[in-house]
Amino acid sequence: LSNIAAGTVEQIQSVIDAGCIPPLVKLVQDGRTDQEVRSEACWVVLNATSCGSDSQIEGLVNEGCVAVLGVLLSEASMVMMALEGLERVLQVEETRELIRCEQIESGDILEDDEETKTPTLVSASLIEKAREGHNNPAVTKRADRIWKQHFVSCALCTKSFSRHRPADASFCNECKCYVCASCNCNIYHLDYQEELWAESEKTAEVKKNAKSKKNKKKKEKLKQKKAKQLTTETAAPAKQEQTVSSTENNSKKDEAGAKNEALAAKSKAKAVNTSKNAPKSGGTSSNTSFDDEEACDAVSDSVVGADNDAHEANNQIDFVLYLQQTGSIIALAKLMDALEYGGGGDGDFEILDDYERKMISEQKQILRERSSQPNQ
Repeated sequence: LSNIAAGTVEQIQSVIDAGCIPPLVKLVQDGRTDQEVRSEACWVVLNATSCGSDSQIEGLVNEGCVAVLGVLLSEASMVMMALEGLERVLQVEETRELIRCEQIESGDILEDDEETKTPTLVSASLIEKAREGHNNPAVTKRADRIWKQHFVSCALCTKSFSRHRPADASFCNECKCYVCASCNCNIYHLDYQEELWAESEKTAEVKKNAKSKKNKKKKEKLKQKKAKQLTTETAAPAKQEQTVSSTENNSKKDEAGAKNEALAAKSKAKAVNTSKNAPKSGGTSSNTSFDDEEACDAVSDSVVGADNDAHEANNQIDFVLYLQQTGSIIALAKLMDALEYGGGGDGDFEILDDYERKMISEQKQILRERSSQPNQ
């Protein structure tokens, strides 16, 4: 039967018509089959697939002959014949897909028409099995040649697909590689990257503008806060100056009132003295008027004296001690200017800094302690 299967197309067709192929496939797949019988059955399938026509090979594939050839790939003595049979089946599949592509281009059929699609006759895993399962260089070389002629690998998922089925895997001219229908290589294309870059730049610009507006508002708030603080700081010295001036005016009024009271008391004493000045009073009345006048003068002198003592106490500054305290001729010159242009009293001490004012306060304290020592 194997010799008839190796004959002409008519002889092979007679074997197929006789229904011999399905029983032979079962014998090969049954592990209990005698080895010689199994070997002869394999030779029938090998000869039929190697010598048959395209239509006959498609029929043999439908009967399960590809599975028989896959079994023979694991046998070292039959692997080369199995590869030859598989290559013949792949050639038939290639021819069939080329015809289908021409029909799609001519418009006879649609590319998405499921009825015109045919299943894959040989899977890539069978050829890869021969490439990896044998140490024979001749087997590996022939398996590599068959795989390169009829299969491609997706550059993204690395799965293998038929080279002759563009619907399963196609060649990308921009990526210069094959990509399957399940993967998308558009993200690696230059136009997509340019669009992605433009979109990212737009997003970055929006974020930058938003951040700029936020910083601008923050600066405006800070500016308003500083202006408010400056207004408060400007208003505080004016208020303080107004308070100082009112205090000075009150002190002057108090001094003037004291002087007026003294003068009024003196005038009243003189009037009383004049009214009581009579001949019969004699020396007694003269003494009384003298005593009253002396009392009024004493009151006036005490008021004026208290005022002068206050001024003298404020102006009692030891320049030598102040120079020793500060250790600066410039500080001493500033103090003298303050006393000269201040118009008396405490002087114009505003031109002095905090340290110099502190030294003056300490000096006054020292002078007070010195003046109080004799009394103790």
